[in-house]
Amino acid sequence: MSTSPRRSTNAVRRGSSTGCSTRWRRTREAELAEIVNLNRARKVKAREAARTAADANRIAFGRTKVEKAATKAEADRFRRDVDGAKREP
Repeated sequence: MSTSPRRSTNAVRRGSSTGCSTRWRRTREAELAEIVNLNRARKVKAREAARTAADANRIAFGRTKVEKAATKAEADRFRRDVDGAKREP
């Protein structure tokens, strides 16, 4: 038989001085990765992509008929001014 006293298994499980320390358990828990719900993460990513696309569509297609006509008229006027200022060779 050995001369050292035997440790009880309960003492080891409770984290007493003969088992693992509380400090070690706290640092071990801090090293673990955060649990992520993949379905939720996928939905959040899709929601962000849809929001970005909606913002782009608002800029491209969210103008009134009057605003579109004003922009077209301005572009036509600019084109006429530039064409009128050209010199013939």
